[in-house]
Amino acid sequence: MPPLLLYFCIMFPATLVLEGLVLLAFKISLAKNWIPLLLVNLVAQTALTFTAGLALARSGPAAAVVALIPAGFVIMIVEALVYEHFFKTPKPKTALAFGIVANLTSWAASGAAIGAGWLQNLLRYNR
Repeated sequence: MPPLLLYFCIMFPATLVLEGLVLLAFKISLAKNWIPLLLVNLVAQTALTFTAGLALARSGPAAAVVALIPAGFVIMIVEALVYEHFFKTPKPKTALAFGIVANLTSWAASGAAIGAGWLQNLLRYNR
């Protein structure tokens, strides 16, 4: 399996699990909001994989990791705004806060993976 496809196949379900747990911690109904959660994360992970792949092809594994930082920030803002608008919650600001916290949680998990060298090793094999 190509490394970027493997990256997507690992990160997409991992993100869904993490963000699903944060969703439950915020007491937001998964039953009412699973479709926007799934679609938003599918688009976000596709964008992140594309960003990492483009940076990898141009400048190597370190650039791919660095490129994910601003991309992740933009995605966090967009996701939070989309959740605020589309989630079925009593208070839209709860969905907005969820989007920020969920993405920060994903960043922390990704940072741990990067710190462990997992992501760099995975991306290195694509060159």
